[in-house]
Amino acid sequence: MEEPHRTSSATSPRPARRGPPAAGATVVIRRPAQWDALLAPVRVELIEFLKLIGPSSVAQLARHMGRAPRSLYYHVGRLMAAGVVEVAGYRRGRRVPETVYRLVAPRFEFDYDPATGRNAVWLKKLSAAVLRMADRTFRSAVDSRLLRTQPGELNVYSRRISSWLTPVDFRAIRARIREIESILERGQVRRRGVLYSMTAYLTPVVRRRVFVRSDGS
Repeated sequence: MEEPHRTSSATSPRPARRGPPAAGATVVIRRPAQWDALLAPVRVELIEFLKLIGPSSVAQLARHMGRAPRSLYYHVGRLMAAGVVEVAGYRRGRRVPETVYRLVAPRFEFDYDPATGRNAVWLKKLSAAVLRMADRTFRSAVDSRLLRTQPGELNVYSRRISSWLTPVDFRAIRARIREIESILERGQVRRRGVLYSMTAYLTPVVRRRVFVRSDGS
């Protein structure tokens, strides 16, 4: 997920453009239909692969995702109706021309206002969808026996850690995360090595109140 974005105007689905999206372009998720379109893990995965391999036909996406093409048409349509995916063009297929799809923009922002709680329910639902997909990816790697946890063979990293951070600390960590993202984005261009997936959350912790009895217990 990208950064929450505060705004109030509505977004309409965009028609296909002639040129590719600008490198810094963003789509702001505001409307209920947009939020709802992103809640299915398969649609989050579709967005991920369109970022990874670029403009693609449904047949290409299906091959990369290990799914049947017929299972993806509905989900691509939902993303198009939400203004997240658009038609990039057409290419010759085996029998008929294939429609090529692309993301409207490479980055997403989410219209969430902590002061009013606007879209808080949608944001939590989206987070759950992303975490379900991360869990599914991890379980699949375990089941296929790809993971290596021994020193010298380690090929997975997983950790949960809590700490007190100042705003300066937070900005420093965020800058390091951006560096990691840059490494991953370069890998998307090279397309060499082993395909990895990373899901990262850095979030404030709501501490539960602990009530201490008068006897100290």
